[in-house]
Amino acid sequence: MKKLIFISKGMEEGDAAAYIEKMADQLKADFQKHDLEDFISSPTDHCLSEQWVFFKWPLTRETEELLDVLKLGHYVVYDNDQGHDSEFISYLEKNSSLICPIDTSRDYRFHIPLLRSALEVKSEIGRKDLAEVGEDLNDMIQFSLEELQRVKRLHEKVVPMKNDNFKGVQILSKFAAGEGAGGEFFDIVKGDQEVLLLLTNTSSYVASSVILSHFEKLRAYQTFGLDRIKSFVNELSAELKDLELLDTKNSDTLQILVAKIDLSKMKIEGFQYGKTELVSSKGHYLSSNEIPLSKEFLDQAAFSFDLERGERLVISSPGVRKNCGGFMDNKKYEDFVKERLPLGPRELLNEVYFQLKKKRESDFLQFDASVIYLEVDKNVIIEV
Repeated sequence: MKKLIFISKGMEEGDAAAYIEKMADQLKADFQKHDLEDFISSPTDHCLSEQWVFFKWPLTRETEELLDVLKLGHYVVYDNDQGHDSEFISYLEKNSSLICPIDTSRDYRFHIPLLRSALEVKSEIGRKDLAEVGEDLNDMIQFSLEELQRVKRLHEKVVPMKNDNFKGVQILSKFAAGEGAGGEFFDIVKGDQEVLLLLTNTSSYVASSVILSHFEKLRAYQTFGLDRIKSFVNELSAELKDLELLDTKNSDTLQILVAKIDLSKMKIEGFQYGKTELVSSKGHYLSSNEIPLSKEFLDQAAFSFDLERGERLVISSPGVRKNCGGFMDNKKYEDFVKERLPLGPRELLNEVYFQLKKKRESDFLQFDASVIYLEVDKNVIIEV
Protein backbone atom coordinates (compact mmCIF):
# COMPACT_ATOMS: atom_id res chain seq x y z
CA MET A 1 0.00 0.00 0.00
CA LYS A 2 1.22 3.47 -0.83
CA LYS A 3 2.41 5.44 2.20
CA LEU A 4 2.78 9.09 3.18
CA ILE A 5 5.54 9.24 5.79
CA PHE A 6 6.25 12.26 7.96
CA ILE A 7 9.76 12.43 9.42
CA SER A 8 9.92 14.74 12.45
CA LYS A 9 12.29 15.55 15.25
CA GLY A 10 11.31 14.10 18.63
CA MET A 11 7.88 13.12 17.31
CA GLU A 12 6.81 16.75 17.65
CA GLU A 13 5.21 19.03 15.02
CA GLY A 14 1.73 17.62 15.54
CA ASP A 15 -0.05 20.21 13.38
CA ALA A 16 2.06 19.33 10.34
CA ALA A 17 1.49 15.61 10.97
CA ALA A 18 -2.28 16.10 11.16
CA TYR A 19 -2.19 18.07 7.91
CA ILE A 20 -0.33 15.25 6.08
CA GLU A 21 -2.63 12.62 7.59
CA LYS A 22 -5.66 14.42 6.12
CA MET A 23 -4.04 14.28 2.68
CA ALA A 24 -3.31 10.57 3.16
CA ASP A 25 -6.95 9.89 4.06
CA GLN A 26 -8.12 11.79 1.00
CA LEU A 27 -5.77 9.75 -1.20
CA LYS A 28 -6.65 6.46 0.56
CA ALA A 29 -3.00 6.00 1.44
CA ASP A 30 -1.39 4.86 4.67
CA PHE A 31 0.01 7.56 6.96
CA GLN A 32 3.05 6.97 9.15
CA LYS A 33 5.12 9.20 11.39
CA HIS A 34 8.75 8.38 12.21
CA ASP A 35 11.38 9.98 14.36
CA LEU A 36 14.19 11.83 12.60
CA GLU A 37 16.91 9.83 14.36
CA ASP A 38 15.39 6.55 13.13
CA PHE A 39 15.37 7.90 9.59
CA ILE A 40 19.02 8.99 9.77
CA SER A 41 20.06 5.61 11.19
CA SER A 42 18.25 3.60 8.48
CA PRO A 43 17.40 5.91 5.57
CA THR A 44 17.10 3.14 2.97
CA ASP A 45 13.89 1.96 4.67
CA HIS A 46 12.25 5.11 3.28
CA CYS A 47 13.60 4.93 -0.26
CA LEU A 48 10.95 2.63 -1.70
CA SER A 49 9.06 3.78 -4.78
CA GLU A 50 5.63 3.64 -3.10
CA GLN A 51 6.64 5.77 -0.13
CA TRP A 52 6.33 9.54 -0.17
CA VAL A 53 8.42 11.27 2.49
CA PHE A 54 7.62 14.63 4.10
CA PHE A 55 9.84 16.86 6.24
CA LYS A 56 9.03 20.05 8.16
CA TRP A 57 10.98 23.17 7.32
CA PRO A 58 13.52 24.15 8.55
CA LEU A 59 15.52 20.99 7.98
CA THR A 60 18.42 20.06 10.23
CA ARG A 61 21.90 20.19 8.76
CA GLU A 62 22.25 16.41 9.11
CA THR A 63 18.98 15.83 7.25
CA GLU A 64 20.00 18.09 4.36
CA GLU A 65 23.36 16.36 4.01
CA LEU A 66 21.75 12.92 4.02
CA LEU A 67 19.11 13.89 1.47
CA ASP A 68 21.82 15.28 -0.80
CA VAL A 69 23.62 11.94 -0.67
CA LEU A 70 20.52 9.78 -1.15
CA LYS A 71 18.86 12.00 -3.73
CA LEU A 72 15.61 10.90 -2.10
CA GLY A 73 12.52 12.40 -3.67
CA HIS A 74 10.75 14.23 -0.83
CA TYR A 75 8.29 16.97 0.10
CA VAL A 76 8.88 19.85 2.50
CA VAL A 77 5.96 21.28 4.48
CA TYR A 78 6.09 24.93 5.52
CA ASP A 79 3.74 27.71 6.58
CA ASN A 80 3.15 30.95 4.75
CA ASP A 81 5.47 33.03 6.98
CA GLN A 82 8.41 30.72 6.20
CA GLY A 83 7.72 30.90 2.48
CA HIS A 84 9.60 34.19 2.17
CA ASP A 85 12.67 33.05 4.10
CA SER A 86 15.79 33.45 1.97
CA GLU A 87 17.23 30.09 3.09
CA PHE A 88 13.99 28.36 2.13
CA ILE A 89 13.96 29.99 -1.32
CA SER A 90 17.58 28.93 -1.79
CA TYR A 91 16.67 25.35 -0.85
CA LEU A 92 13.85 25.33 -3.42
CA GLU A 93 16.28 26.49 -6.08
CA LYS A 94 19.19 24.18 -5.36
CA ASN A 95 17.86 20.86 -4.02
CA SER A 96 17.33 18.58 -6.99
CA SER A 97 15.55 15.82 -5.02
CA LEU A 98 12.82 18.07 -3.64
CA ILE A 99 9.58 17.14 -5.41
CA CYS A 100 7.45 20.04 -4.21
CA PRO A 101 6.97 22.36 -1.21
CA ILE A 102 3.65 21.97 0.66
CA ASP A 103 2.11 25.15 2.11
CA THR A 104 0.19 24.21 5.28
CA SER A 105 -1.53 27.61 5.39
CA ARG A 106 -3.68 26.45 2.45
CA ASP A 107 -6.55 24.00 2.64
CA TYR A 108 -4.98 20.51 2.46
CA ARG A 109 -7.16 19.68 -0.57
CA PHE A 110 -5.22 22.26 -2.58
CA HIS A 111 -2.30 19.79 -2.83
CA ILE A 112 -4.34 16.67 -3.63
CA PRO A 113 -4.09 16.90 -7.47
CA LEU A 114 -0.29 17.08 -7.31
CA LEU A 115 -0.01 14.20 -4.85
CA ARG A 116 -2.54 12.12 -6.76
CA SER A 117 -0.45 12.52 -9.90
CA ALA A 118 2.62 11.40 -7.99
CA LEU A 119 0.82 8.41 -6.48
CA GLU A 120 -0.28 7.28 -9.94
CA VAL A 121 3.33 6.91 -11.06
CA LYS A 122 3.97 3.25 -11.77
CA SER A 123 5.64 1.39 -8.93
CA GLU A 124 8.64 0.42 -11.07
CA ILE A 125 9.58 4.07 -11.39
CA GLY A 126 12.28 4.33 -8.77
CA ARG A 127 13.80 6.98 -6.63
CA LYS A 128 15.99 8.39 -9.40
CA ASP A 129 12.95 9.10 -11.58
CA LEU A 130 11.27 10.98 -8.72
CA ALA A 131 14.43 13.01 -8.37
CA GLU A 132 14.10 13.91 -12.07
CA VAL A 133 10.55 15.11 -11.37
CA GLY A 134 12.01 17.22 -8.58
CA GLU A 135 14.55 18.69 -11.00
CA ASP A 136 11.77 19.59 -13.44
CA LEU A 137 9.84 21.32 -10.68
CA ASN A 138 12.97 23.15 -9.59
CA ASP A 139 13.40 24.33 -13.18
CA MET A 140 9.84 25.66 -13.06
CA ILE A 141 10.55 27.45 -9.78
CA GLN A 142 13.75 28.92 -11.20
CA PHE A 143 11.84 30.11 -14.26
CA SER A 144 9.21 31.72 -12.02
CA LEU A 145 11.90 33.53 -10.02
CA GLU A 146 13.50 34.79 -13.22
CA GLU A 147 10.11 36.01 -14.45
CA LEU A 148 9.59 37.80 -11.12
CA GLN A 149 12.89 39.64 -11.57
CA ARG A 150 11.93 40.54 -15.14
CA VAL A 151 8.64 42.04 -13.96
CA LYS A 152 10.48 44.00 -11.26
CA ARG A 153 12.90 45.44 -13.81
CA LEU A 154 9.98 46.44 -16.04
CA HIS A 155 8.24 48.05 -13.06
CA GLU A 156 11.33 50.15 -12.32
CA LYS A 157 11.07 51.68 -15.80
CA VAL A 158 7.32 52.28 -15.65
CA VAL A 159 7.29 54.09 -12.27
CA PRO A 160 9.92 56.88 -12.43
CA MET A 161 12.05 58.03 -9.51
CA LYS A 162 13.07 61.58 -8.62
CA ASN A 163 16.61 62.23 -7.37
CA ASP A 164 17.58 65.39 -5.45
CA ASN A 165 21.11 65.98 -4.17
CA PHE A 166 21.87 68.61 -1.54
CA LYS A 167 24.92 69.36 0.59
CA GLY A 168 25.37 66.24 2.66
CA VAL A 169 21.93 64.80 1.90
CA GLN A 170 20.54 62.72 -0.96
CA ILE A 171 16.77 62.46 -1.38
CA LEU A 172 15.09 59.99 -3.72
CA SER A 173 11.34 59.92 -4.07
CA LYS A 174 8.71 58.00 -5.93
CA PHE A 175 5.00 58.49 -6.58
CA ALA A 176 2.32 56.27 -8.05
CA ALA A 177 -1.16 57.44 -8.96
CA GLY A 178 -4.32 55.88 -7.55
CA GLU A 179 -7.88 55.63 -8.78
CA GLY A 180 -9.51 57.02 -5.61
CA ALA A 181 -10.90 60.53 -5.23
CA GLY A 182 -8.67 63.37 -4.04
CA GLY A 183 -5.02 62.51 -3.91
CA GLU A 184 -1.51 63.19 -2.70
CA PHE A 185 1.08 65.81 -3.42
CA PHE A 186 4.66 66.23 -2.29
CA ASP A 187 7.38 68.72 -3.08
CA ILE A 188 11.00 69.25 -2.04
CA VAL A 189 12.40 72.79 -2.15
CA LYS A 190 16.02 73.96 -1.65
CA GLY A 191 16.68 77.18 0.27
CA ASP A 192 20.01 78.77 1.27
CA GLN A 193 20.99 76.21 3.93
CA GLU A 194 17.70 74.37 4.26
CA VAL A 195 15.50 71.86 2.47
CA LEU A 196 11.74 72.27 2.74
CA LEU A 197 9.54 69.18 2.43
CA LEU A 198 5.77 69.05 2.06
CA LEU A 199 3.61 65.91 1.78
CA THR A 200 -0.19 66.13 1.72
CA ASN A 201 -3.08 63.70 1.40
CA THR A 202 -6.65 64.92 1.00
CA SER A 203 -9.98 63.67 -0.30
CA SER A 204 -10.81 67.13 -1.71
CA TYR A 205 -9.38 68.62 -4.89
CA VAL A 206 -10.38 72.09 -3.66
CA ALA A 207 -8.42 71.56 -0.44
CA SER A 208 -5.40 70.44 -2.49
CA SER A 209 -5.59 73.65 -4.48
CA VAL A 210 -5.70 75.76 -1.32
CA ILE A 211 -2.70 73.92 0.16
CA LEU A 212 -0.63 74.45 -2.99
CA SER A 213 -1.51 78.13 -3.03
CA HIS A 214 -0.20 78.62 0.51
CA PHE A 215 2.86 76.47 -0.18
CA GLU A 216 3.80 78.62 -3.17
CA LYS A 217 4.07 81.59 -0.80
CA LEU A 218 6.24 79.62 1.62
CA ARG A 219 8.61 78.22 -1.01
CA ALA A 220 9.30 81.73 -2.35
CA TYR A 221 11.51 82.40 0.69
CA GLN A 222 15.19 81.44 0.68
CA THR A 223 15.16 80.78 4.41
CA PHE A 224 12.19 78.97 5.88
CA GLY A 225 12.62 78.74 9.64
CA LEU A 226 10.22 77.16 12.08
CA ASP A 227 8.25 80.39 12.57
CA ARG A 228 7.47 80.62 8.85
CA ILE A 229 6.37 76.99 8.83
CA LYS A 230 4.10 77.69 11.82
CA SER A 231 2.60 80.64 9.95
CA PHE A 232 2.03 78.40 6.94
CA VAL A 233 0.14 75.86 9.07
CA ASN A 234 -1.90 78.55 10.88
CA GLU A 235 -2.89 80.47 7.75
CA LEU A 236 -3.67 77.29 5.83
CA SER A 237 -5.87 75.83 8.57
CA ALA A 238 -7.69 79.14 8.97
CA GLU A 239 -8.62 79.35 5.27
CA LEU A 240 -9.61 75.69 5.08
CA LYS A 241 -11.81 76.19 8.13
CA ASP A 242 -13.44 79.29 6.58
CA LEU A 243 -14.14 77.29 3.42
CA GLU A 244 -15.57 74.44 5.54
CA LEU A 245 -12.98 72.06 4.14
CA LEU A 246 -11.75 70.85 7.52
CA ASP A 247 -13.45 67.94 9.24
CA THR A 248 -12.06 67.91 12.79
CA LYS A 249 -13.90 64.66 13.54
CA ASN A 250 -12.20 62.82 10.67
CA SER A 251 -8.52 63.69 10.34
CA ASP A 252 -8.16 61.31 7.37
CA THR A 253 -9.87 63.81 5.06
CA LEU A 254 -6.83 66.10 5.19
CA GLN A 255 -3.37 64.96 6.27
CA ILE A 256 -0.14 66.89 6.01
CA LEU A 257 3.53 66.71 6.90
CA VAL A 258 5.64 69.83 6.52
CA ALA A 259 9.27 69.89 7.64
CA LYS A 260 12.59 71.60 7.08
CA ILE A 261 16.06 70.09 7.14
CA ASP A 262 18.88 72.35 8.35
CA LEU A 263 21.82 71.29 6.16
CA SER A 264 24.40 72.89 8.46
CA LYS A 265 23.25 71.37 11.73
CA MET A 266 21.69 68.27 10.14
CA LYS A 267 18.46 68.73 12.04
CA ILE A 268 14.93 68.01 10.85
CA GLU A 269 11.88 69.62 12.44
CA GLY A 270 8.30 70.26 11.46
CA PHE A 271 4.69 69.23 11.97
CA GLN A 272 2.84 66.04 11.21
CA TYR A 273 -0.95 65.71 11.02
CA GLY A 274 -2.24 62.28 10.07
CA LYS A 275 -0.84 58.95 8.95
CA THR A 276 2.45 59.87 7.33
CA GLU A 277 5.12 57.56 8.79
CA LEU A 278 8.88 57.83 9.16
CA VAL A 279 11.31 54.94 9.72
CA SER A 280 15.03 55.48 10.30
CA SER A 281 18.13 53.31 10.42
CA LYS A 282 19.17 55.16 13.60
CA GLY A 283 15.98 54.56 15.56
CA HIS A 284 14.10 57.77 14.79
CA TYR A 285 10.44 57.12 14.18
CA LEU A 286 7.22 58.99 13.41
CA SER A 287 4.02 57.01 13.73
CA SER A 288 0.58 57.93 12.43
CA ASN A 289 -1.71 60.11 14.54
CA GLU A 290 -5.27 61.42 14.57
CA ILE A 291 -4.38 65.09 15.11
CA PRO A 292 -6.59 67.40 13.01
CA LEU A 293 -4.93 70.25 11.11
CA SER A 294 -5.29 73.26 13.43
CA LYS A 295 -3.05 75.81 15.15
CA GLU A 296 -4.51 74.62 18.48
CA PHE A 297 -2.64 71.32 18.02
CA LEU A 298 0.74 72.69 16.89
CA ASP A 299 2.56 71.41 19.97
CA GLN A 300 1.10 67.89 19.63
CA ALA A 301 1.95 67.76 15.92
CA ALA A 302 5.52 69.09 16.30
CA PHE A 303 8.58 66.87 15.92
CA SER A 304 12.32 67.49 15.88
CA PHE A 305 15.48 65.38 15.92
CA ASP A 306 19.12 65.52 14.84
CA LEU A 307 20.20 63.53 11.81
CA GLU A 308 23.30 61.34 12.13
CA ARG A 309 26.04 60.64 9.62
CA GLY A 310 25.06 57.74 7.36
CA GLU A 311 21.45 57.78 8.59
CA ARG A 312 18.78 56.51 6.21
CA LEU A 313 15.14 57.54 6.54
CA VAL A 314 12.02 56.50 4.69
CA ILE A 315 8.96 58.74 4.79
CA SER A 316 5.77 57.02 3.61
CA SER A 317 2.55 58.82 2.81
CA PRO A 318 -0.88 57.87 4.20
CA GLY A 319 -1.67 56.42 0.78
CA VAL A 320 0.94 53.68 1.21
CA ARG A 321 -0.77 52.36 4.33
CA LYS A 322 -4.21 52.70 2.70
CA ASN A 323 -3.06 50.56 -0.23
CA CYS A 324 -1.34 47.82 1.77
CA GLY A 325 -3.46 47.83 4.95
CA GLY A 326 -0.36 48.32 7.10
CA PHE A 327 1.19 45.02 5.96
CA MET A 328 3.55 44.20 3.12
CA ASP A 329 4.78 40.75 2.11
CA ASN A 330 3.15 39.29 5.27
CA LYS A 331 5.05 41.69 7.55
CA LYS A 332 4.14 44.93 9.27
CA TYR A 333 4.94 47.69 6.82
CA GLU A 334 7.47 49.41 9.10
CA ASP A 335 9.28 46.07 9.65
CA PHE A 336 9.33 45.45 5.89
CA VAL A 337 11.00 48.84 5.38
CA LYS A 338 13.49 48.41 8.25
CA GLU A 339 14.67 45.08 6.84
CA ARG A 340 15.33 46.67 3.46
CA LEU A 341 17.03 49.90 4.54
CA PRO A 342 20.50 48.35 3.94
CA LEU A 343 19.58 47.60 0.31
CA GLY A 344 19.91 51.22 -0.76
CA PRO A 345 17.34 53.71 -2.07
CA ARG A 346 16.51 52.47 -5.55
CA GLU A 347 16.04 48.83 -4.66
CA LEU A 348 14.01 49.71 -1.56
CA LEU A 349 11.68 52.12 -3.33
CA ASN A 350 11.19 49.79 -6.29
CA GLU A 351 10.47 46.87 -3.96
CA VAL A 352 7.81 48.86 -2.04
CA TYR A 353 5.99 49.84 -5.22
CA PHE A 354 6.31 46.39 -6.68
CA GLN A 355 4.63 44.96 -3.57
CA LEU A 356 1.89 47.61 -3.78
CA LYS A 357 1.15 46.83 -7.43
CA LYS A 358 1.78 43.12 -7.77
CA LYS A 359 -1.84 42.06 -7.13
CA ARG A 360 -3.41 44.94 -9.06
CA GLU A 361 -4.87 44.22 -12.49
CA SER A 362 -5.13 47.96 -13.15
CA ASP A 363 -2.15 50.12 -14.12
CA PHE A 364 -3.01 52.30 -11.13
CA LEU A 365 -3.04 51.76 -7.38
CA GLN A 366 -6.27 52.05 -5.45
CA PHE A 367 -4.96 55.24 -3.79
CA ASP A 368 -2.14 57.68 -4.53
CA ALA A 369 1.07 56.66 -2.74
CA SER A 370 4.32 58.55 -2.13
CA VAL A 371 7.59 57.36 -0.59
CA ILE A 372 10.60 59.59 0.13
CA TYR A 373 14.04 58.14 0.91
CA LEU A 374 16.60 60.41 2.61
CA GLU A 375 20.24 59.50 3.22
CA VAL A 376 22.83 61.57 5.10
CA ASP A 377 26.39 61.48 3.78
CA LYS A 378 28.73 59.44 5.99
CA ASN A 379 31.37 62.20 5.86
CA VAL A 380 29.15 65.25 6.15
CA ILE A 381 30.48 68.13 8.28
CA ILE A 382 27.94 69.01 10.95
CA GLU A 383 27.96 72.44 12.59
CA VAL A 384 28.08 72.23 16.38
